[in-house]
Amino acid sequence: MTGNDKDKLLRKFMNDALTDLDKALAEFEKGLVKQIREQLVFDVQGGKIEYNSRNFNLSNEISNRIDEYLKPLNGMFKEVAKKMLESADLTGQYYSAISEQPITQTDIYSKLEAIGSSVGIDMNNNVIKGSYLDNLTKAAKQDIKNKVVNYVNQSISGQATLRDFQKGFKDLLLGGKGIDPSLVRYSKQYVHDAMFNVNAKIAEAYANRLGLKYFVYEGDVIETTRPFCEERAGNTYHVDDVKTWPQALPYFQENYDFFIHRGGHNCRHNIKYISERQAKRNGYDITKHKTK
Repeated sequence: MTGNDKDKLLRKFMNDALTDLDKALAEFEKGLVKQIREQLVFDVQGGKIEYNSRNFNLSNEISNRIDEYLKPLNGMFKEVAKKMLESADLTGQYYSAISEQPITQTDIYSKLEAIGSSVGIDMNNNVIKGSYLDNLTKAAKQDIKNKVVNYVNQSISGQATLRDFQKGFKDLLLGGKGIDPSLVRYSKQYVHDAMFNVNAKIAEAYANRLGLKYFVYEGDVIETTRPFCEERAGNTYHVDDVKTWPQALPYFQENYDFFIHRGGHNCRHNIKYISERQAKRNGYDITKHKTK
């Protein structure tokens, strides 16, 4: 299998992993909505939720139970962290295929260990307490808990109709036309970027190890592609070319590093490092960076 074949396999693996996660989260959230609604048997008068202590006690019960309801998130986010490690392994295989220098299994394992530690999962697939993954899972749970409890309390205080409450509660978590479910939105905001940023870090580590100075800015151009990425997609560059690129753009986050964050939040382009020989084949004028 060629280096390009391995790279295509890697990209497909990453996209499939995130698609599978989002599908699992959407299905889980449907069950969560049903589970919570079954617990919320309000006192209702004239079609409206009554403003009374029993209804507020129901809200407190949901608040206390929701952590139990959300336990499956632990396994879902842990699974995607394992996929991050697998993508790091596939990245190592790509660089092994294109490298003129040998890459040993020890090299790959050490990179996996470093990335696992960064993400928050050890080599035995245990989540590291206080790590990025651990905090991400806790934050997702807290986000859902806050939304549910606040919405229930506001509906009781405002004496919403039961019909409006049920529709609003469903929309709150499951979204609507053109709007993703709450947990899927959370995933796309944090987990997707983590997957691509981790992959970019591992690729950069291999490029440094192998002395690769050229790269292709890979990825499709779609309707939502930013001008920054559209201008560069499919082109070959030297790492020093980046020094002249504009970086003060609104979608570049604080502590921006092109080689990690690429086009900024939710960017799906990737940096594929290549040899000088391949850069020349791609039509890049390699004499621009030759020392005199």
